[in-house]
Amino acid sequence: MVTGKFLKNPKDTWDIDIVLTGIPEYSELERIMIKGTKIGFEKYNMLFDIQHHNIIPNFYPEKKIVQKIVFCNRIIKNGKIITDWSDAEKVGNNLWIINKVMPNYKQFKKISKGYKFIEPMKLNYKNNKYNV
Repeated sequence: MVTGKFLKNPKDTWDIDIVLTGIPEYSELERIMIKGTKIGFEKYNMLFDIQHHNIIPNFYPEKKIVQKIVFCNRIIKNGKIITDWSDAEKVGNNLWIINKVMPNYKQFKKISKGYKFIEPMKLNYKNNKYNV
């Protein structure tokens, strides 16, 4: 599924947030994330921020622990570290698992003030096969 600012205004963001669910094998997930990230940079000159979540993300006041699998444990933008999951557990050559509360503090604060996040756009894969 696609989430984040891209759904609201594609011109107002530097990345596209993509959340995968239900992919059981780390090696297959890693292959999809590598290829998807490569397509984003090479074809669209944009970061495809691809993560796997054990549950569909929610942006409601109720908080849940979400197990995220990420392709890297750190994000650097313009030479500055903007995300650091140094406490993540490495489970593949390029995969890390981390448990996070969702919505996070920043999202929860917005929700508390009445902000409505756009529901994620669900994407399906053809014939239950991964199309990446």
